[in-house]
Amino acid sequence: MSLINWNNRLTRSAWSWRLLIAEALIVFAYLMALNVGWGINQLPAVGDAPEYENIAFHLSQGEGLARGYNEAWIEPYLAADPVKYAWLNKYQTMTTGPSAYRPPLQPAIMASTYQVFGRSYWPMRCLNGLALAISILIAAWLTRKQFGVIPSWIVMFLLLIDPRVVEFAHRLLTESWAVLFTLLIAYSLIKAAETRSNYWYGCVGLFYGLAILSRTSFVLWLPLLMFLFLLDGKEKRIFQPFKQLVVPVGIFALCFLMIAGPWFAWNCHISQSFMPLGTHGWINLPVAYSDQILANGGVFPSEYARELQEETFVKPAGWTDMTPIEQEVLLANHGRQIAVGWVQANPRRVPLLFAKKNVCLLHVRPQPV
Repeated sequence: MSLINWNNRLTRSAWSWRLLIAEALIVFAYLMALNVGWGINQLPAVGDAPEYENIAFHLSQGEGLARGYNEAWIEPYLAADPVKYAWLNKYQTMTTGPSAYRPPLQPAIMASTYQVFGRSYWPMRCLNGLALAISILIAAWLTRKQFGVIPSWIVMFLLLIDPRVVEFAHRLLTESWAVLFTLLIAYSLIKAAETRSNYWYGCVGLFYGLAILSRTSFVLWLPLLMFLFLLDGKEKRIFQPFKQLVVPVGIFALCFLMIAGPWFAWNCHISQSFMPLGTHGWINLPVAYSDQILANGGVFPSEYARELQEETFVKPAGWTDMTPIEQEVLLANHGRQIAVGWVQANPRRVPLLFAKKNVCLLHVRPQPV
């Protein structure tokens, strides 16, 4: 019997759903095995993860979305490896206070696990693994619906051996949730195009709001989503009439703002300026648009980020007594000025930077564990 016939028989078989359940268990077990192998309760790796954990810690203490590198938070890091985490010492003078530096979803989920299990890292790694497992299964299921069981197994296998999936199954970062919301948005868009149901347009708004709360860079997807809304999968035509999209787009916007709107308002309130997406983007933009990132092939040069800030930003009097949000707003305004200045001076280099950045995203770069 040919492979195509086997694929058709398996796809139509009554065992198809049982196979899907077995696949779910295998995928989740595999991702958990990776976590156990690397240390499921290991401290967050050097980099962005401790910053998310810092906000989660203060959130679990009833202090809201706040940052502050006090002794109670930093002690486990320095006790575990004072050399590896020595870079945290310079932040110990920072006053604890409200922050708009990181999106809130990851810290909120982690803070919830702290309320139940105490300050342990294994629950969050299990949830990250679960988010990745669901993502892989959605991708496999969409493939199965279109092409059958065997192609879905190929997709699943390729994802499970992808070094980025292997890495982010363990790291306490937002990538696992970003992948999940990406696939949920994609599935909702497919159903919206097929059915024109306002329910699915609302789901797109819901999942897009959650995506923004996990990674603010999803804001760049908005023009693409508006274009995809035009596609018509029900009639024999490419695009829907504009007048038919007024209500669906309104429902999308309402669901999106119900999820992300409160955080946007919070950011503008605590920063006392129009920064709905927080301060992180503006603070790091001078490096994202610079000669150094071009020379680095589009890869964000983290060391240069610190050097640039030290070279160009003059800390005002009373800097150490300022709250995190006060410091962030000053750094964000400074970063915006430098980044906009570089773009205005180098308009022809922006497309080259765009191309290099997208190419570098296809390469896997080892990260510290």
